Amino acid sequence: MQHRKRQITLKQRMGLCLAAFFAAFAMQLTLNGYQSRAVQAVQDAQMGSFNAISRFQGRAGELPLGEQRAGGDH
Repeated sequence: MQHRKRQITLKQRMGLCLAAFFAAFAMQLTLNGYQSRAVQAVQDAQMGSFNAISRFQGRAGELPLGEQRAGGDH
């Protein structure tokens, strides 16, 4: 009994390459979306803390009305 090798035609190879390309592209888009959401959530949390600290420092550093900071224009 003789086994024959199955030949893949050029059209089938092209189809497989295109399918692999689009599958990889879809996976890349999915991963990119997930990473951007995950990173954005962390950055939002960090910036929330940063903004809260900045607001506190801004209030703590305010001078009473009519006073100027040293070195400012007189």
